[in-house]
Amino acid sequence: MRQARRAMILAVIGVGLCIWLLFAIAPMIAARDFDGYVARVIAFGAVYAFAAWIAACVPQNETGRAGQLPALLVILGNALTLRAIAFTIPHDGLTTDAYRYVWDA
Repeated sequence: MRQARRAMILAVIGVGLCIWLLFAIAPMIAARDFDGYVARVIAFGAVYAFAAWIAACVPQNETGRAGQLPALLVILGNALTLRAIAFTIPHDGLTTDAYRYVWDA
């Protein structure tokens, strides 16, 4: 029961982070409106760190690592979803490194 509850909590946090990235952070980057960007990213990181703590520090039950499969699947699903969202965000407003690399080449 503990493992299922932990997987459910991680799933809710993961969905919340995906929604936060889509509707609070990505539009700021696309519009190049960086007022409050750092505060939002720090808060995002704090929630992410809390989810990592839940995943790592909650004691295991008697079944050992085999009981952690639901939480692991939720973590991998959330990780892939967050990366997919991050790949769709235009990144040209955050850094000019790509232009420097072209110039250096």
